Amino acid sequence: MRRRRRGRQSDAQPQTAVLGHGAGASAYGESKRRQGRDSIGDQLRRVTEAVDWGVLAHALLRRQVRPQRALGRLEEWLLRLAELQRVERPTLYAPGLVLAIGDHGVAKRGVSGLPQSTTAALISALARGATVIDVVSREFGVSLHPVDIGSCNRRRAPWAVVDRRVVQGTGDIAVEAALRVQDAEKCVRAGAEWAARATKAGCDAVGLGEIGIGNTTVGAAWVASRYGWRARDVVGPGTGVSGARLARKVETVEQAVRRVRGRRLTGIERLAELGGAEVCFLAGVAGECARRSVPVICDGLVSSVAAAAAEEMGFRVRKVVFFAHQSREPGHKAILDHFGDRPLLSLELAIGEGVGAVLALSLFRCSTRIMADVACFRRGPGSRNVEMSQRELRHKVGPGGRRPSREQPAPPPRTSRPQPAGRRSELRPGAQ
Repeated sequence: MRRRRRGRQSDAQPQTAVLGHGAGASAYGESKRRQGRDSIGDQLRRVTEAVDWGVLAHALLRRQVRPQRALGRLEEWLLRLAELQRVERPTLYAPGLVLAIGDHGVAKRGVSGLPQSTTAALISALARGATVIDVVSREFGVSLHPVDIGSCNRRRAPWAVVDRRVVQGTGDIAVEAALRVQDAEKCVRAGAEWAARATKAGCDAVGLGEIGIGNTTVGAAWVASRYGWRARDVVGPGTGVSGARLARKVETVEQAVRRVRGRRLTGIERLAELGGAEVCFLAGVAGECARRSVPVICDGLVSSVAAAAAEEMGFRVRKVVFFAHQSREPGHKAILDHFGDRPLLSLELAIGEGVGAVLALSLFRCSTRIMADVACFRRGPGSRNVEMSQRELRHKVGPGGRRPSREQPAPPPRTSRPQPAGRRSELRPGAQ
């Protein structure tokens, strides 16, 4: 006869007994089997997707020791960035600017105030670090990545410019298509490949810039065809044309729009008819960044046309596109109205080259540091107790992750040796 074990029996019952043999038991069993099949990464991904990071970031901004909404439009950008990165405190450590270079056949009609040979001169200046965008990007610490995708430059591109030319110039959009559809697709793929390499190398925000004589004419024609605006309402001075030259520019855009009117064009077909090599390249960059949830900062008219063209091709770019400033070109306003967004800056810039995007990126990165390093009220706005900021925690926490005692002061923060000023950033994916 077995000896009975003394003591109280446990009141706990198997989970299946509590749930019974109905739908509850089957649901429990299915969840356990699914939990066994899913990896830890899949489980974490489901959790992060369920969290509303914009709400958490907004609550953090409200608790900071400063007036409410004092950062203006930057707070809107911060909330969008928090949702993209799925964090409470978004960061921008390695922003970069891709500078696409291409020439346009329509420039031969005299629609620009500069000759087409200016593109080759700018490429030569880029090799020496002597352009406006070189100065601005060095000043604000944004890596610059020039890519020649379609210039007419007969010489081989210097070491500072990546030569990925698919075509050497485009057709005159007033009488023929700018590109073949096959060439437009190659340019889009080249842009997507560049964006994939750059993001894998650590680039966490991409600014869009371009160089190309005649590209404002191309951009105005694309806007007029896509949104149904009249040519005279979207054509602007570009490089500063006026009078008879401006009238010729309006007439050229009217001819280009009339040539494709009545045709049902897809996104890539419209780019091939009225775009350019650099526009297609930037559209591929914007589309790949949208797929990877990397923020894209548009500069002016041409880069905004690239983002809008990427949307027409089916990429979900609205969540990642940020507009740096409003150009003097009237067609830029049509794109801003389509996206329902307002630019961060209003400086009446007309220089191109991505200068406005770099200026906006510098403010954007500074705002992320404000969000991370400004102290917060412990119990909401107006409370007396203030939490330590992230910067204070980095400097106050001692070895081993423990906060030092009052008797033993915290060690001073480590300072890196000053590095000599060198060339531009070595982050140049795809360089040959």
